Amino acid sequence: SRFSGGQYRFLCATDAAGMGCNVPDIQYIIIFNCPRSLSIVSQRWGRAGRDRKTLATCLLLVPKWAFR
Repeated sequence: SRFSGGQYRFLCATDAAGMGCNVPDIQYIIIFNCPRSLSIVSQRWGRAGRDRKTLATCLLLVPKWAFR
């Protein structure tokens, strides 16, 4: 409630915690490491900008070996 109420500006969450979040104005989603599938990436990124007014930025940070 502190995050959705605007008292906290940052939230670090697992997938399970993220599924329970219904915050429409999330601006940034950052994913560390390689998710198992593109559908997981899509689900995680889909949590940003749900109010359709917020400009959302999604980052995928992966290790060097992922580019080989």
